[in-house]
Amino acid sequence: MKKIFTLITLILTFIGFAQTPQKMSYQAVVRDASDALITSTTVGMQISILQGSASGTAVYMETHTPTTNANGLVSVEIGSGSVVSGNLSTIDWSTGNYYIKSETDVAGGTNYTISGTSQLLSVPYALYAGKAAGTLSNGVTAGNTPYWNGTTWVTNGNNFYNNGANIGIGTTNPTSAKLVINGGSAGQQGLDLATHDSYANMRVIQNTNSLIDKDLYLGYNSGNTSKLHLYSANNETVTVSNNMVGLNNNNPQARLDVNGNVKIVDGTQGAGKVLTSDANGVASWANPVATAPYYSFVTGNNQQMTFPVGDTSAMLMVSLKENCIASKGAVATIYYDATSNTVNILNTSANATLVTTSANVMQLNNGCVPMTFTFSINNGILTIAVGGDPGGVITSKWIVLGV
Repeated sequence: MKKIFTLITLILTFIGFAQTPQKMSYQAVVRDASDALITSTTVGMQISILQGSASGTAVYMETHTPTTNANGLVSVEIGSGSVVSGNLSTIDWSTGNYYIKSETDVAGGTNYTISGTSQLLSVPYALYAGKAAGTLSNGVTAGNTPYWNGTTWVTNGNNFYNNGANIGIGTTNPTSAKLVINGGSAGQQGLDLATHDSYANMRVIQNTNSLIDKDLYLGYNSGNTSKLHLYSANNETVTVSNNMVGLNNNNPQARLDVNGNVKIVDGTQGAGKVLTSDANGVASWANPVATAPYYSFVTGNNQQMTFPVGDTSAMLMVSLKENCIASKGAVATIYYDATSNTVNILNTSANATLVTTSANVMQLNNGCVPMTFTFSINNGILTIAVGGDPGGVITSKWIVLGV
């Protein structure tokens, strides 16, 4: 019976391919039953890769028809023959032992009468490296990022995550946060985020994955004009857009556009004070100062005028004309002290008298039926009700501030 001596050489051929060639060289010396070399003869060969044992399952099988040389040596490249079954590129070389089985027909056909099996004691390291040191699972495709699950490297689609440690970029000691980024190369940004126009470049939320107070969006706006947008569950927002800031207003029209109340506390605040500034534009609270003259012409009864609280320069003047004596008129000047919420008589015209008949009622008499003025003061608002003189007509009243 003919013999075949197999010299299995597992050779990585460096031929500059971008990917690992899925081939390995196989050589065998073929002899006949008399131990004579079978030279310069075309033979038929079938090569099988067996998993687990010498009699294990064939995970790959192919055929060749090589020609022996003058020394009876035959050489083939496993991976370039006619495939019978399996796929050499999908063999996971990390899962146990593998064996190579060769079967030969010296007549060049498929009636294989010579066979031999040998264990692959040194796994083809180029193919092994192609599987990331033999620990990557089957099914790894382009674009996958593997991660260590404690036993082997596996993938989760296109996702990349580390559930249990910090990640450092530009640092080997990311102890201060889950993600630490320390700068970039000279002339480059440390962090550059560029995403689809319809979504935020950065989103920071709590781990409930819902919109709550203090959520932060950068570059988020339906029109893509906002540079900074802070959003809360109550639709209260802070928006920086086109060099303008909006508070509770996502479309600011001024350098500061506030929708709602404003509270400024600097130690000078107080009831009734107004906001003023110095020559440098530094704002502070101050007592209001009335401008003079300011006139408010009104007719009718029950008129109201709001006086600034604390403004002691506010004065009220009432002018009357009566039908009973058309040539006569009466003018009374009364002083309103907003601090004490009181009305005091200052003077009247020569043909009239003004007297206080009760705590909040004054009477003006100019020769006809007396006119009465009832004052009601509430939170700096002075209400004047005029009555009396059933035959007279009030033609005008007016108020002067800052006289």
